[in-house]
Amino acid sequence: MSFSPRYRALVYASLVASFLVVVWGGIVRVTGSGLGCPDWPLCHGQFLPSLDPATRIEWTHRFLAIVSGLTVAAMIVWTVVAYRADRRVLVLALVAAVLYPLQAVLGGITVVL
Repeated sequence: MSFSPRYRALVYASLVASFLVVVWGGIVRVTGSGLGCPDWPLCHGQFLPSLDPATRIEWTHRFLAIVSGLTVAAMIVWTVVAYRADRRVLVLALVAAVLYPLQAVLGGITVVL
């Protein structure tokens, strides 16, 4: 089965966005900015908090996670709609549908504990 160029671009965008979340998570850890936003899902009770360095680093990580989540969600929907006949691709998309939200919840729990 061949995949459309736009679908391939979305898959690559999802991969890059997810990679950036992981890399930026490392930056959060190394800089000690994990509590730059002490509550979740907001940051200091606001959607756009003051941007001191620790808050900016943590907020950027959250923003990247949202962008990544949206690209992964779009990829999952596109896969189910257009490529469900390819079981291998469908299974991988469904695994992503379970693992990505699970990781987001674990990240949120890490903040509030």
